[in-house]
Amino acid sequence: MDDKINSLKEKLENIYKYGWVKSMANGKGAIGITLEKLLNINSGNFEVPDYELSVELKTKASYFNNIHPLTLFSATCDGENLFELRRIKDKFGIYLKAYNSRILFTNLRGNQYTNISKNYRARLFVNYFEKRIHLIIYNKNNIIVDNNAYWSFDLLYNKLYKKLKVLAFIEADRKIVNNELYFKYNNVTIYKLKSFNTFLELLNNGIIRINIKIGIYKNGPRVGQTHDHGTGFQILYSDLEKLFIKI
Repeated sequence: MDDKINSLKEKLENIYKYGWVKSMANGKGAIGITLEKLLNINSGNFEVPDYELSVELKTKASYFNNIHPLTLFSATCDGENLFELRRIKDKFGIYLKAYNSRILFTNLRGNQYTNISKNYRARLFVNYFEKRIHLIIYNKNNIIVDNNAYWSFDLLYNKLYKKLKVLAFIEADRKIVNNELYFKYNNVTIYKLKSFNTFLELLNNGIIRINIKIGIYKNGPRVGQTHDHGTGFQILYSDLEKLFIKI
């Protein structure tokens, strides 16, 4: 592993020496995509680390402050249905009369309740006995009405250790010249994952959250149909060293 880390550091030092480089992509992920192209990385497989199948790369613009969330990985839950979160959305989500459909946009934590619609709220429960993270739905009288959705410890362990044993976090400045976007990669910090128990503790106390974004298309040929943006396990940049050791 050390040789992979040293190899990455050497390549990033060379990229730093380039100074300003023209963006090779558009949109929100342009910083990361441009860096991957500079490193000759094929970004097609999201289930394994980006660099040499060993080091996961995360990027952000320098001007973003540390209270922005970082998505560690995505993982849908199990339960009584194949598309369990869509069942929860259809049953408990916010109803949009204009589209005769429901949406589910929420951040779930283990240490607090979160309103998911007018009549329902939810929270996470770390069940060490069953080795599951349960999504618990309550009505406005604080009575549990659904607890069938869950993420197994095995699923989360495999996601975490397959993807994030080593994390390289890279920051970049940005500027626009003649309507063209440029980046300058100027800082890198490399981290090593602490432990799965640490991950569970942070999930239990709300430092790590589960972000769910299931909406609908509001125009175009798919208007009214479900638009699932994914289910991400997130942590704030400022909390990275609670999950990782800086190396």
